[in-house]
Amino acid sequence: MASRNTLFDCNRGLRPSARVLAAVLLCLLAARHSPAIRAAWFFQPSATMGLGYEENPNLTQSDRINSMRYHIAASALGGGRTERSQILFGLKADALRYPGNGSLNSDDLSARVDAAYRLTELDFVDLQGTYDRTTSQTSELTTTGNIQGNVPLNTYTLRPSWTHQLTERASVSLGYAYTSARYQQNSTNLINYNQQEIRASLGYRLTERATFDGSLTTVFYNPRKSGSVEPGAASSSTNAQSYTGYAATLGLSYAISETLAARVFVGPEQIKSESNDGQTGGQGTSMSATYGISLSRQFERSELDLALESGAVPTGGGQPLSQNKLTVSYSYALTPMLRITIPASFYRNETLDLGDTSTTGQRIFLETEPRLSWRLSPDLYLRASYRYQYQRYQQSGETADSHAVFLSLSYVWPTESAAIPRPSAP
Repeated sequence: MASRNTLFDCNRGLRPSARVLAAVLLCLLAARHSPAIRAAWFFQPSATMGLGYEENPNLTQSDRINSMRYHIAASALGGGRTERSQILFGLKADALRYPGNGSLNSDDLSARVDAAYRLTELDFVDLQGTYDRTTSQTSELTTTGNIQGNVPLNTYTLRPSWTHQLTERASVSLGYAYTSARYQQNSTNLINYNQQEIRASLGYRLTERATFDGSLTTVFYNPRKSGSVEPGAASSSTNAQSYTGYAATLGLSYAISETLAARVFVGPEQIKSESNDGQTGGQGTSMSATYGISLSRQFERSELDLALESGAVPTGGGQPLSQNKLTVSYSYALTPMLRITIPASFYRNETLDLGDTSTTGQRIFLETEPRLSWRLSPDLYLRASYRYQYQRYQQSGETADSHAVFLSLSYVWPTESAAIPRPSAP
């Protein structure tokens, strides 16, 4: 009997992950031999090998697991460009192995495609598609914290958009996003879900440095009902809720100097939910604010990025969460061949108050991974890093943390053409 982790199913043929990978590879080959973009084509593969030691990778308060970890990854970037169009691809395969702790093993896969086309001098369309095969250790880490070892999650996302230039200063955009999240062989309380988003925005350039924008967004989130889970799977949470979200924001982007840029946006957000278990009295409404502040600064030898965001996010827990996220990234070139990077992320997640106080809860999560990158040669990189993670549930008072160290060696194959920049919308 073929393994469930293989890309081919004898009864059904290629699995969804394999079909996505095959489609992207066919597009790469077609684009590579297309006369229209042959001159601007590039293709750059890379490979990584690494090892590390992780303490409590599942962030549990008890039954903590400490283990060595081995890591093998292969990835590739490719694409082509003409005067009016561009297509970019990305592929990555990851294998993690924990000797003596097979429940932590995982095989991840991701594929990306971004196709942009200028219809006219005033119209610009873009289509982005992604596929990710990850685990709950990745998908739920920054939201619910409901980590279930190596339970695979297949996520598909499609994002078409259109931008039209109204005047020299003003433009309008319409966008749609569809996300499907499916936990493979689901035997946990994690919920499969679909989410759709419709967005309309208006941008206006006030000055050479300042740009104003306003947007209206509608989101539809639908968790899979408990009666439709796979045979043998645990019942979905009775608190699973479908919801519709509405948000209106006003924003301002400003180039303070040639090396310093800032952006801010703010607006009201409403979430209207309905219980997904067929019970009455499960409806509720929540009003809150969604906002974001970001700052980017470039120095002669370093870069600094700060961002603070707030809004509702989907989860595999079957309920929307109100999330406040603070991210910081600082990078400094010690020498032309040696660079230190210090990223940090802080999340404050809270169940939205939709009239059911029994489900109200709050979780904080912190992650930082300082790393040192050494360019041994033009194509060979050595990286060493230390990672720290911490979480706390306010309702139960439960806390957990994790320490880890990693060392990896990466080789990036040389290419004649550098990665081409994405064409800008009008």
